[in-house]
Amino acid sequence: LSLVPQNLTDSKSDRGDIMRLQDEMESLRRSLERMGVQLERKLTDIWEELKSEKEKRRLLEVQMKQGTRESRTLGSIHA
Repeated sequence: LSLVPQNLTDSKSDRGDIMRLQDEMESLRRSLERMGVQLERKLTDIWEELKSEKEKRRLLEVQMKQGTRESRTLGSIHA
């Protein structure tokens, strides 16, 4: 007879543990989703910055090439 109440107590305790674990898992899942969204935003920001820097570099290279051509042209005029 003493085993029956113990089993009921164990069962209630197990249910409580399961519910706590489910709550914890749900909380962790939400945290992971938030982290995923933040990571995606960061990657997008980095990608945009990279594209911007690449475009700036390309424009500088074009300006340098034009400057080199202009200085050659000016040099030949003065010669």
